[in-house]
Amino acid sequence: MNKNKILNIALHKISKIRPNFWTGYLTPVEILLLIENGIIPTENQIYKIDICKEEKKKGISGGIWFYFHLSKNFIKKYGHKLKDNP
Repeated sequence: MNKNKILNIALHKISKIRPNFWTGYLTPVEILLLIENGIIPTENQIYKIDICKEEKKKGISGGIWFYFHLSKNFIKKYGHKLKDNP
């Protein structure tokens, strides 16, 4: 599957919890792709990035809950595709 398709799937899985606080039950590949495109993991989620990298290498695709903030660039580029208004 190409990166754009994976990113679109991930965008449909995320939801706003509070202003500028988002979550989603995402696969490691989706999390890494969202980070690559400008989401900002919350402080207590940073350790999960290394876990996602390891799981991606091993081909593990199970979902995990991930919490993050949206950067201004991410909102500008993808905000119109989100089900919740950023």
